[in-house]
Amino acid sequence: MCIRDSDRSVVTSGTYERFFEKDGTIYHHILNPKNGYPVQNSLKSVTILSDSSADGDALSTTCFVLGLERGMELIESLDDIEAMFVTDDGEMHCSSGFSATDVKK
Repeated sequence: MCIRDSDRSVVTSGTYERFFEKDGTIYHHILNPKNGYPVQNSLKSVTILSDSSADGDALSTTCFVLGLERGMELIESLDDIEAMFVTDDGEMHCSSGFSATDVKK
């Protein structure tokens, strides 16, 4: 999948690369600040489009921890920030300003 946006920062946080499996349980590097264990939700990744990579990095991890619904609420409350959430089943959920034409599969 490609993002077509040449003049903005594109940052993704996800669980699809850095993980290991032990006794049938997958452990990844995005941790729940409440308990210190890997976040358990239905997300595989969160991609942020913004003017700043630092903002994108912070928001992609924050939105991943918040989950799809609360993360999307946060993104929709911010100006000039867009997001794409990808769930474990491969479905893409995009914020209101993220056009389907921005994504090339």
